[in-house]
Amino acid sequence: MIKLDVAIATHRPDGIRRVKAMQLPMVKGVRYVVSWQNHEGAPIPQELLRSDIKIARFSGKGVSANRNNALRHTSAPIVLFADDDLTYTPARLQSVIDTMEAHPNVDVGTFQYEGDNKRYPSEPSLISLHKPRWLSFTTFEIAIRSKCLNKLHFDERFGPNGSLFPIGEDEKFMLDAIKSGLICYYFPIVITSHTGPTTGFRAITDAKAAEGTGCLIRGRYPWSWPLRIPLKAYRLWKNGSKFGFCLLYMTKGAMTDCTIV
Repeated sequence: MIKLDVAIATHRPDGIRRVKAMQLPMVKGVRYVVSWQNHEGAPIPQELLRSDIKIARFSGKGVSANRNNALRHTSAPIVLFADDDLTYTPARLQSVIDTMEAHPNVDVGTFQYEGDNKRYPSEPSLISLHKPRWLSFTTFEIAIRSKCLNKLHFDERFGPNGSLFPIGEDEKFMLDAIKSGLICYYFPIVITSHTGPTTGFRAITDAKAAEGTGCLIRGRYPWSWPLRIPLKAYRLWKNGSKFGFCLLYMTKGAMTDCTIV
């Protein structure tokens, strides 16, 4: 019986080679569902022709659309989102299953990864619009029960090659999950490894990326966003971004409707 689908998003022929390089471990009850975008008709590597790996070719545009395609091909009761540059072990994948099964009331669980010194809260906690300190979201930290996917998907306006903003598909997904009334919970458990900083930890130099950040801030804090955007601009400045640039474009982005679509 499949208990966990690991939904991997990849693109182009070099992406499927990265999936091969992940050396996905065979784990009882775990299946890997790979959405392969812009595959250019390339062959599937022999190493990925396994009974526990399902590959779905996809021609749509955008990372969020690619993740949604992966979701359409899942059927396990628990789905864990993934990228093509992660390292998994059987024990860590089993920990996702065990944690979600031990907390049947939780619809969406977020976890930890190791690899770029990301800070996390030390205690498990319920996730609401007012997040615990140090809690941010990266897509491959998130697991969801498949029964909730009838009301939740990735907003294809957000993320690389999104129709509006090139960032934020992970934060938008969690924002939509909370606003949909799903029970979301953070667990301080490491489930995978990732080498190098993710997009959310790089300085913002793109206007649309700054706008997307502002849009998400207003979505999460509909009343206090005018105070939070200058604070965020200051924090981004400390991380290498330009304060005035971020302030201007985040404020512009806050004027964009960030409701569930």
